[in-house]
Amino acid sequence: MTLVCCFACADIRRATVAAIESVFTAIGDVLSTHRSNALAATAAMSALLHLALRNERAQQRVIETGLASKVVGLLQEHKQDTATARIACRCLWNVSCNNSATERAVAHIPGAIDAVLAVMVEHTADARVQEAGAGVLQSLACDADNRAAIGATNAIPCIAAAIRRHSVEPVLQTCCGALWNLAVKNEENQNRVLSLPGFIDDLVAAVKRHCESPSLVLVWCGALETLAFGNAVAQGLIGSSKQVVPTIVECMATHQGNAPVQTAAAALVAQLALSVCSHPQAHTIVASLHVALERHADVAALRASATGALAVLEKAGTAVTPSPRPKSHRRRRRRRARTSDSSSSLGLPGAELVSSRAASMIRAKSVDEGAAARSLAELQGALHREVDIVIKQGWISTRKNWMQSWKPRFCVVDSTRIIFSKTEDIGEASRVLYLADVLRVRDAKLDTGIPCSLVFEVQDGASAGGSGDGDQLGSGGSAFAQSHARRAQSADLTSTLKRHQHGKRKGKLRKLYARFESVSDCLAWKLAIVKVLQEL
Repeated sequence: MTLVCCFACADIRRATVAAIESVFTAIGDVLSTHRSNALAATAAMSALLHLALRNERAQQRVIETGLASKVVGLLQEHKQDTATARIACRCLWNVSCNNSATERAVAHIPGAIDAVLAVMVEHTADARVQEAGAGVLQSLACDADNRAAIGATNAIPCIAAAIRRHSVEPVLQTCCGALWNLAVKNEENQNRVLSLPGFIDDLVAAVKRHCESPSLVLVWCGALETLAFGNAVAQGLIGSSKQVVPTIVECMATHQGNAPVQTAAAALVAQLALSVCSHPQAHTIVASLHVALERHADVAALRASATGALAVLEKAGTAVTPSPRPKSHRRRRRRRARTSDSSSSLGLPGAELVSSRAASMIRAKSVDEGAAARSLAELQGALHREVDIVIKQGWISTRKNWMQSWKPRFCVVDSTRIIFSKTEDIGEASRVLYLADVLRVRDAKLDTGIPCSLVFEVQDGASAGGSGDGDQLGSGGSAFAQSHARRAQSADLTSTLKRHQHGKRKGKLRKLYARFESVSDCLAWKLAIVKVLQEL
């Protein structure tokens, strides 16, 4: 069993066909022979989920060999075991990820969808089970037939319960993605979501606490925009939430440099135009749209989305003429536009390209809802529904560059990010540092005087953030950006954004220090992280 797990973590693309088949045979034998042993079954499924990660050939073989059906059977048999339920859901998530054939095949396994929903109901208090279950629903809902079948069950109430109970970023992101996919071109599912009492208010309040996360903001805007598209009743219901407009304002102010987020937010504003134009912060929304147009003048999708939103707002009776700026300010803006990099990262490998295409489809949906809605769901799913491999995990000590005290943190490194938590439950993460935003990892002996220490260097403005306890990196999630976003609610956004963009913190290098028990331990962590960085 150990050999199977070790082989599963290797690069399957370099293995021979015979070797891969032998691994599938070994996993199948374990799942059949040790079906009643939850520990052995969980280990076999863990190997299987690693094999299926981002590999269409392995995904198809899991279906053809009947291993997916065995996983569903184990999920039904051991649904009360938390670890087995979580690993089984993640296995189904990886098998159905980004593969239309396996999406349909997994959904057609007798009892598969019901088994996933059963463990979500059984383990309502476990954030990681809720994330994995919502991830499976998100992947399967990319198929139109699956979407209708899932909507006919209690899936939407389960997703709503997970959002209400677990206001942590990973759960919110997968749940918003699942709602987005379920709502695409399916009026019945849209009505099921909107008919949940008080759910829109709860969803907005949960996301508002994580406005520093660009990937979460993107799927949240996409989900609400899909629910509201062309539906006056839905637009009025979503727009009536007291916090939805202030949350859009804060998200646009926090992620000024992120074109996909600005595009998604502008598309949502266009759908909620009647509510926005009567809101006290309507002029702030207009100023944000003009700032986005000026800052991302070369992004066609954002231009179309923002100008469309301004046109709808003007038609609804809102003045959309921007406030005049001093000529010197315009010159500085032009210089900055010429010298700055117009691309923006969502903190995930390949996320920039996928998100830009997804954002363009958001706006395209107003022209051709048919093809655009389906493409939007596919692109969004490609960005958010994959489960990352855990590369290394353990307890370390961390501190920021301006602090002297070290804090113990449980650290988990996967293929896209470093997660810091005060406990071993990473569902309650205090900080998520995306590896795509890390400029360099180096020894910190000269900085700290401690031989077994490292420093992560992150450019200020990168998409690294925490979950609310103050442990954050980058201006995107800092108290500095959040305070400016709050001021924008009662003052003119143009001057606020000007102060933020020309502040002393812009362009600074942010540092996070990590201390380890020994030099060898420090070296092992450094090699693991550097290897992942080289693969991004």
